[in-house]
Amino acid sequence: MRTKHTLRYAIGIDASKYNTGIGILDMHTNKKTITTVSEKEVKEHIPKNMEKYEMLFIETQSDIIINEIKQEADLRKSIVTIENYAFGAKGKTFLLAEIAGILKNKLVFREGLAINNLYLCLIQHLKMFLTGVGNSSKDVILKEVYKKYNFDTTCNDKADAYVLMKISQALYNEDSCTKSQREMLKKVIQHNNHVPKPKKR
Repeated sequence: MRTKHTLRYAIGIDASKYNTGIGILDMHTNKKTITTVSEKEVKEHIPKNMEKYEMLFIETQSDIIINEIKQEADLRKSIVTIENYAFGAKGKTFLLAEIAGILKNKLVFREGLAINNLYLCLIQHLKMFLTGVGNSSKDVILKEVYKKYNFDTTCNDKADAYVLMKISQALYNEDSCTKSQREMLKKVIQHNNHVPKPKKR
Protein backbone atom coordinates (compact mmCIF):
# COMPACT_ATOMS: atom_id res chain seq x y z
CA MET A 1 0.00 0.00 0.00
CA ARG A 2 1.50 3.33 -1.10
CA THR A 3 1.75 6.14 1.38
CA LYS A 4 -0.56 9.02 0.57
CA HIS A 5 1.93 11.54 1.93
CA THR A 6 4.64 13.20 -0.16
CA LEU A 7 7.92 11.77 1.05
CA ARG A 8 10.21 14.24 2.73
CA TYR A 9 12.81 12.25 4.68
CA ALA A 10 15.43 9.77 3.47
CA ILE A 11 16.71 7.60 6.33
CA GLY A 12 19.49 5.02 6.61
CA ILE A 13 19.99 2.66 9.54
CA ASP A 14 23.09 0.51 10.08
CA ALA A 15 21.64 -1.64 12.86
CA SER A 16 23.89 -3.62 15.18
CA LYS A 17 24.07 -4.48 18.87
CA TYR A 18 27.19 -2.48 19.61
CA ASN A 19 26.76 0.78 17.70
CA THR A 20 23.84 1.57 15.40
CA GLY A 21 24.41 4.27 12.82
CA ILE A 22 21.51 6.52 11.82
CA GLY A 23 21.42 8.94 8.88
CA ILE A 24 18.50 11.31 8.31
CA LEU A 25 18.13 13.63 5.32
CA ASP A 26 15.39 16.24 5.04
CA MET A 27 14.97 16.26 1.26
CA HIS A 28 13.20 19.64 1.40
CA THR A 29 15.90 21.55 3.29
CA ASN A 30 18.91 19.26 2.72
CA LYS A 31 19.50 19.13 6.48
CA LYS A 32 21.44 16.00 7.43
CA THR A 33 21.58 14.37 10.85
CA ILE A 34 24.10 11.57 11.37
CA THR A 35 24.26 9.94 14.78
CA THR A 36 24.70 6.64 16.59
CA VAL A 37 23.03 4.65 19.36
CA SER A 38 25.63 2.75 21.37
CA GLU A 39 25.33 -0.44 23.42
CA LYS A 40 26.28 1.59 26.49
CA GLU A 41 23.46 4.05 25.88
CA VAL A 42 20.93 1.22 25.59
CA LYS A 43 22.15 -0.44 28.79
CA GLU A 44 21.64 2.82 30.67
CA HIS A 45 17.90 2.27 30.15
CA ILE A 46 17.91 -1.30 31.45
CA PRO A 47 18.17 -2.38 35.12
CA LYS A 48 21.52 -4.05 35.85
CA ASN A 49 19.90 -7.32 36.84
CA MET A 50 18.05 -7.44 33.50
CA GLU A 51 20.98 -6.80 31.14
CA LYS A 52 21.43 -10.50 30.35
CA TYR A 53 18.04 -10.67 28.61
CA GLU A 54 18.78 -10.05 24.94
CA MET A 55 15.18 -9.52 23.87
CA LEU A 56 14.78 -6.75 26.46
CA PHE A 57 17.96 -5.17 25.10
CA ILE A 58 16.68 -5.33 21.51
CA GLU A 59 13.25 -3.96 22.45
CA THR A 60 14.87 -1.07 24.32
CA GLN A 61 17.38 -0.42 21.56
CA SER A 62 14.71 -0.24 18.87
CA ASP A 63 12.71 2.29 20.90
CA ILE A 64 15.79 4.50 21.34
CA ILE A 65 16.62 4.32 17.62
CA ILE A 66 13.08 5.27 16.66
CA ASN A 67 13.00 8.12 19.18
CA GLU A 68 16.25 9.47 17.72
CA ILE A 69 14.71 9.44 14.25
CA LYS A 70 11.44 11.04 15.36
CA GLN A 71 13.34 14.03 16.72
CA GLU A 72 14.21 14.91 13.12
CA ALA A 73 11.69 13.18 10.86
CA ASP A 74 8.08 12.13 10.40
CA LEU A 75 8.23 8.42 9.66
CA ARG A 76 4.93 8.58 7.79
CA LYS A 77 6.69 10.81 5.25
CA SER A 78 9.92 8.81 5.10
CA ILE A 79 11.69 6.23 3.02
CA VAL A 80 13.98 4.00 5.11
CA THR A 81 16.82 1.67 4.15
CA ILE A 82 18.25 -0.72 6.73
CA GLU A 83 21.47 -2.66 6.21
CA ASN A 84 20.50 -6.31 5.95
CA TYR A 85 22.40 -8.71 8.15
CA ALA A 86 25.16 -10.77 6.53
CA PHE A 87 24.49 -14.50 6.50
CA GLY A 88 28.17 -15.05 7.18
CA ALA A 89 28.27 -13.00 10.36
CA LYS A 90 30.21 -14.99 12.94
CA GLY A 91 27.72 -16.28 15.48
CA LYS A 92 25.62 -13.11 15.31
CA THR A 93 23.20 -13.83 12.49
CA PHE A 94 20.25 -14.61 14.78
CA LEU A 95 20.82 -11.53 16.93
CA LEU A 96 21.15 -9.23 13.92
CA ALA A 97 18.01 -10.73 12.39
CA GLU A 98 16.11 -10.12 15.63
CA ILE A 99 17.32 -6.51 15.80
CA ALA A 100 16.26 -5.81 12.20
CA GLY A 101 12.99 -7.70 12.58
CA ILE A 102 11.80 -5.88 15.68
CA LEU A 103 12.89 -2.54 14.28
CA LYS A 104 11.01 -3.13 11.01
CA ASN A 105 7.89 -4.25 12.88
CA LYS A 106 7.81 -1.12 15.04
CA LEU A 107 8.55 1.22 12.15
CA VAL A 108 5.64 -0.11 10.10
CA PHE A 109 2.98 -1.20 12.56
CA ARG A 110 3.55 1.32 15.34
CA GLU A 111 5.02 4.37 13.63
CA GLY A 112 3.11 4.30 10.35
CA LEU A 113 5.99 3.88 7.91
CA ALA A 114 4.55 2.56 4.64
CA ILE A 115 5.78 -0.99 4.00
CA ASN A 116 6.74 -0.14 0.42
CA ASN A 117 8.95 2.67 1.72
CA LEU A 118 11.03 0.25 3.80
CA TYR A 119 14.02 -1.45 2.18
CA LEU A 120 16.74 -3.85 3.27
CA CYS A 121 20.14 -3.41 1.66
CA LEU A 122 22.87 -6.04 1.59
CA ILE A 123 26.30 -4.74 2.61
CA GLN A 124 27.75 -5.60 -0.81
CA HIS A 125 25.05 -3.51 -2.46
CA LEU A 126 25.88 -0.59 -0.17
CA LYS A 127 29.55 -0.88 -1.10
CA MET A 128 28.82 -1.15 -4.81
CA PHE A 129 26.52 1.88 -4.69
CA LEU A 130 29.33 3.93 -3.15
CA THR A 131 32.49 2.52 -4.71
CA GLY A 132 31.41 0.23 -7.54
CA VAL A 133 33.12 -2.69 -5.77
CA GLY A 134 31.25 -5.13 -3.54
CA ASN A 135 34.17 -6.06 -1.29
CA SER A 136 35.52 -2.58 -0.45
CA SER A 137 37.27 -2.33 2.91
CA LYS A 138 36.03 -0.16 5.77
CA ASP A 139 38.87 2.28 5.16
CA VAL A 140 37.84 2.66 1.53
CA ILE A 141 34.24 3.33 2.60
CA LEU A 142 35.39 6.11 4.95
CA LYS A 143 37.52 7.70 2.21
CA GLU A 144 34.84 7.46 -0.46
CA VAL A 145 32.13 8.90 1.78
CA TYR A 146 34.36 11.94 2.32
CA LYS A 147 35.36 12.15 -1.35
CA LYS A 148 31.84 11.87 -2.76
CA TYR A 149 29.73 13.49 -0.06
CA ASN A 150 32.21 15.60 1.91
CA PHE A 151 31.21 13.73 5.07
CA ASP A 152 34.28 13.37 7.28
CA THR A 153 34.09 10.65 9.95
CA THR A 154 36.22 7.92 11.46
CA CYS A 155 33.12 5.97 12.54
CA ASN A 156 32.27 3.08 10.21
CA ASP A 157 28.69 2.94 11.50
CA LYS A 158 28.09 6.60 10.67
CA ALA A 159 29.66 6.15 7.23
CA ASP A 160 27.44 3.15 6.46
CA ALA A 161 24.36 5.00 7.72
CA TYR A 162 25.23 7.96 5.49
CA VAL A 163 25.42 5.73 2.41
CA LEU A 164 22.16 3.97 3.35
CA MET A 165 20.57 7.41 3.69
CA LYS A 166 21.78 8.29 0.18
CA ILE A 167 20.39 4.99 -1.11
CA SER A 168 17.01 5.90 0.39
CA GLN A 169 17.19 9.25 -1.35
CA ALA A 170 18.12 7.56 -4.64
CA LEU A 171 15.28 5.05 -4.32
CA TYR A 172 12.92 8.01 -4.15
CA ASN A 173 14.63 10.05 -6.88
CA GLU A 174 17.43 8.52 -8.95
CA ASP A 175 17.95 11.57 -11.20
CA SER A 176 21.44 12.30 -9.85
CA CYS A 177 22.58 8.66 -9.91
CA THR A 178 25.15 7.21 -12.25
CA LYS A 179 24.28 4.31 -14.54
CA SER A 180 26.01 1.82 -12.21
CA GLN A 181 24.15 3.22 -9.20
CA ARG A 182 20.84 2.80 -11.01
CA GLU A 183 21.73 -0.81 -11.70
CA MET A 184 22.54 -1.22 -8.02
CA LEU A 185 19.17 0.23 -7.04
CA LYS A 186 17.50 -2.42 -9.18
CA LYS A 187 19.30 -5.08 -7.16
CA VAL A 188 18.13 -3.50 -3.90
CA ILE A 189 14.56 -3.48 -5.18
CA GLN A 190 14.83 -7.08 -6.39
CA HIS A 191 16.27 -8.11 -3.02
CA ASN A 192 13.16 -6.71 -1.32
CA ASN A 193 10.77 -7.92 -4.04
CA HIS A 194 7.71 -6.54 -2.29
CA VAL A 195 6.76 -3.45 -4.29
CA PRO A 196 7.80 -1.28 -7.23
CA LYS A 197 10.28 1.51 -6.59
CA PRO A 198 8.72 4.71 -5.20
CA LYS A 199 8.35 7.35 -7.92
CA LYS A 200 9.44 10.95 -7.64
CA ARG A 201 6.52 13.31 -7.10
